[in-house]
Amino acid sequence: MTKRSLGPLALLLVAGCGTTQITTPEAMRDYVRAQRMMSKFETFEVQRPYAAVTRDLKRRSEDCLDREFKITQVQEGIVLGSRERADGTTRYIPVANIGATKAEFYTKFWDSKARAVNTPAGDKMVFYVADVTPKGRNATSIDLYSWNVDRYRWGETAVKAWARGEDPGCPTLNGMY
Repeated sequence: MTKRSLGPLALLLVAGCGTTQITTPEAMRDYVRAQRMMSKFETFEVQRPYAAVTRDLKRRSEDCLDREFKITQVQEGIVLGSRERADGTTRYIPVANIGATKAEFYTKFWDSKARAVNTPAGDKMVFYVADVTPKGRNATSIDLYSWNVDRYRWGETAVKAWARGEDPGCPTLNGMY
């Protein structure tokens, strides 16, 4: 097994330890609220209008996170040298549900090699959920449900920066696996 294939496997093992797969925002919220393994909850507030925060979160997540990567496995051997072969694809799917008084943002993940552990309907794993609510004319609150594993902290870092109106660039998702 290559180093690149360990990331999705680790997330699947974490999400699958004695539970069903975390494939919906509500399942992620429930998992984190129960203080399950490797989960994290945080509430923070930004001094920006709700409309500006939701606009930036939607735009940046679509620009940065709507991605598909081809995974290449490299096998090295003394006799045969290096060989590369296609090892499937990894797909990130950002979702935004924006209402007048509440918005929900999350990113789903699907790996073509992890089909056996995904549900038959092809549901995707959820990386994080951000619930956004207005707290006045120029303040917005964000409840962030995420993983506390360093490898997946990109979701938390991106949501926080984008909610503040910052543009730190897009997370480098390709190098995760």
